[in-house]
Amino acid sequence: MPDFVDDIRSATDWNSYYSAYTALFKEIIQSRWGLGAVTFANHLHHTAIPDASGSMLGTVRWAAYSQPSRETLSAFVTVFAQLLKREPHRMRSNRYLLLVPEGQPLERAIVATELGTQAKLVDYWCGSLAQSLRWPAGGAVLESINVLFQADLPLITEADGHELENAEQSSLTLSELRGRLLPQLADLPSIVPPRIRKAYMDSTLILAAYRNHLAPSVVSEIFGSDAGIAAYIAENRAKKSGWASDASAFCESVWNLSPPEATIHIVAPGDTLSRLAREYYQQPFESVWPLIKALNPDISDPNFIRIGQRIAMPIIRE
Repeated sequence: MPDFVDDIRSATDWNSYYSAYTALFKEIIQSRWGLGAVTFANHLHHTAIPDASGSMLGTVRWAAYSQPSRETLSAFVTVFAQLLKREPHRMRSNRYLLLVPEGQPLERAIVATELGTQAKLVDYWCGSLAQSLRWPAGGAVLESINVLFQADLPLITEADGHELENAEQSSLTLSELRGRLLPQLADLPSIVPPRIRKAYMDSTLILAAYRNHLAPSVVSEIFGSDAGIAAYIAENRAKKSGWASDASAFCESVWNLSPPEATIHIVAPGDTLSRLAREYYQQPFESVWPLIKALNPDISDPNFIRIGQRIAMPIIRE
């Protein structure tokens, strides 16, 4: 595997430096974390480093900003906090990745202080790209749980990744990881609604199961009735991130073994999907539309539903 960080260090001109950084972003965010295709801005916030952005299911929209060191990243966050106040459109990204190529990451407490009131409106993750490269291949996607949810301490550690990849009974380890993580999700300050947190987390564990060659039947047994929705999210992530086609086949097998449970709603006069989302899930429509779409592929436009139409509303448990 290429030494991505070393390529940055050894770059001698702008083109090679830019190429090294874009390759590093794609390797970690796209290939390892499965957060969707990485795209790069036409302009740079820093004269030396590209910005990156992407989305997962259309509802998790992330933007990655990197600086050469913890100190320069801290200075950038100070300026960025002012930009968030003056330019509200930047809040379209609800998750910010604040990264350094190597060395000590920026402390979350510093970011929270600098962002002020905006800190409660977005999720943010601070990390070292070099440290992320150390995660084992089979467990690397687990780190995306830390990226997806705001937490003062990592929910998943590099040691978890090694344990999952090397355990003789990986299925048991996956079950134990899930059992450990579920109670922690409820108390997070993340802007992701609690029900949706579990679905996102489970999708990550399913991708880890695929990377560690577990059988779909084992995954179905571990996740039970939650497997279907999580498998749908995992398949979407794998496709958008350019993973091998057998990743999608794996997720489809899990879906077929454990199709999501649903309540059938008959559309009445005055019904809208936005109102139904609030009624069934107490969540904004944007948060749950991808999950509703999974069970209702015939709905091409969520703004147009007809009286008498049967809509499968997925059961998403706390």
